[in-house]
Amino acid sequence: MSQFILFTQRKKGNLLPDAVEIQSILAEKHNSLFFQNYATIFWSDDVDKSTIFTISNFDELCINAQRQLVDNIEFEKTLLGQIFHYLQNEEIYCWYSSEIDELDAVTDYGELIIKVTESLCDASGEIYFHYDLT
Repeated sequence: MSQFILFTQRKKGNLLPDAVEIQSILAEKHNSLFFQNYATIFWSDDVDKSTIFTISNFDELCINAQRQLVDNIEFEKTLLGQIFHYLQNEEIYCWYSSEIDELDAVTDYGELIIKVTESLCDASGEIYFHYDLT
């Protein structure tokens, strides 16, 4: 399965728990060129690339959220749910899948939560969307 999450972070400061490994796409990490290339495709040139981030432990967060949903914990109470709550006013591109598919356009936070919850509860557990309020 391949996965990535790219998002803008225009808010000042990081209010996410320490368990969330946020990384700038400009950081000199082993996969930073991969993320930079996708950012170039997804965002126009007028978006400052220093405001685009990823979460390096995204796979772990998805797996933990799936387990918690099986245990009847509400998605919003999972760490992944808290991340999406924090990012609800940001633009997000998310791919957590083994198949190539189009990213579903999501423009409403409530719709986003329903989509992610249903996707994680599905047998495949695949998530793919582009979330933007504009």
